[in-house]
Amino acid sequence: MKQKFLELAAFILFITSVLYLFGTAGAVDLERITIGQAALQLIIGLAVLGLSTYLINYLTKEVPSGQDSTMS
Repeated sequence: MKQKFLELAAFILFITSVLYLFGTAGAVDLERITIGQAALQLIIGLAVLGLSTYLINYLTKEVPSGQDSTMS
């Protein structure tokens, strides 16, 4: 159950960061924010997107056959 909750949280973080990036691009297109503000928001958005992508890959990693995930 904890695994599914973590996967859901990572997926929600991924979707939120993509929407954040789209919002930043739209705001720049409508000239609501400056390029400097957009650069900062894009750096933050890409960092969160990278983090969520890493978490999704880590949480959904398959265990090779013959190995038990409880044995480290």
